[in-house]
Amino acid sequence: MNPLKRLRGAARVDLAGLSGPMETAGLDAWQRLTTNFWPVLQQALAAGAAWYLARHVVDHHLPLFAPIATIVALNAPRGERGVNAVRLMLGVSVGILLGEASMAVIGGHGYLTLGAAVFASMLAALVLGGERIVIAQASVSAIIAIATGTEEAGPQRLTDALIGTGVAIVVTQFLLPADPVVLLHSAQKAFLKELSDSLYVTARDLDRADNSLSEKSLEQQRAVHNRLVELGVVRISSVDTARRSPVWWRRKDRIVHESEHMGRLEVLGGSCLMLTRVAVSEGEEGRSRLAPVVSDLASILGRLAKDPGDVGTRQRAANRMLDLSRHVAEFADDPQAPAADSWPVVRLIAADVMMFAGVDEDEAYAAAHEGAEQLGFPAPSVSPLKPMIKSTPLDKYTP
Repeated sequence: MNPLKRLRGAARVDLAGLSGPMETAGLDAWQRLTTNFWPVLQQALAAGAAWYLARHVVDHHLPLFAPIATIVALNAPRGERGVNAVRLMLGVSVGILLGEASMAVIGGHGYLTLGAAVFASMLAALVLGGERIVIAQASVSAIIAIATGTEEAGPQRLTDALIGTGVAIVVTQFLLPADPVVLLHSAQKAFLKELSDSLYVTARDLDRADNSLSEKSLEQQRAVHNRLVELGVVRISSVDTARRSPVWWRRKDRIVHESEHMGRLEVLGGSCLMLTRVAVSEGEEGRSRLAPVVSDLASILGRLAKDPGDVGTRQRAANRMLDLSRHVAEFADDPQAPAADSWPVVRLIAADVMMFAGVDEDEAYAAAHEGAEQLGFPAPSVSPLKPMIKSTPLDKYTP
């Protein structure tokens, strides 16, 4: 049984007696514990394996850095842990090399030698890409190489780093590889849920007396912007995972296609944010006419958020958008009608969802503006996106 499920079944926390901020804090803490239990357990087991290898195979007396390197390498979002391990190894190598070089050129273990080694190491890390973990590990390794003052310190730290990062790479690329499809669908769920919540708040704002956004609406818009950034990161990391992990090489092209297809959601997010800005500036009659339509949009996206990876769920959402487009056509085609500036954006949102469901771009735009008897969806693939071996489906993992 999955350790996460076992933990959930074994422990029940009754927070009914809590109230207000205390209840929220308790629920948040419990959610963090349950969703991150399995990743933390993976890191602990990997650290133990690194310690064992460094102490009993390589025969280091006190191999502290091997398990530390493993923890640092694995302490990254799923899909980025393998590359994080490589970056750690790169930083350690650069730091040790330049630390030893500084002692050879300047001599001794004084302040000037240490400062020069750290400065050179950080500059080299910037040249090699400038990732924070590379910069940090390069500077720390240079400091250790000079501060310890022994010839064995640098090579031992390098050996420990090789062991630690090697364990991390085996875990992330072979034993428990991240599932790119799960990463994509998890990001889709979170993003569509934020869009739905944002539009529900906008619908309520349309019933306000003034033409302004409420503080809650502004908060939701910021959340949507944050999710947009996360969506882009997940798209890149999922493709990188498929390219790096041998488990996913046979499905790489399909995963790349799914990632590119998910780009439709980024366009959808921009359309929803635009609608919020435009709708609240409409006149009183236009706002009252828009409110139920925006609420319907939120409902459709909310249902889509429950299982955006399911073909049937996508198609039902697209068909509901088609029905909504037909409903608003009677006043959306009239340039003098109330809320004339908002109806084109509503149609853009409808078209974006149709395209996310697989409808051809030209057909989606035509259906959103002119209606259609039915939408043309592509035939479902007969080859599911599955790895050659079972991977860890942590769709609720949050780094």
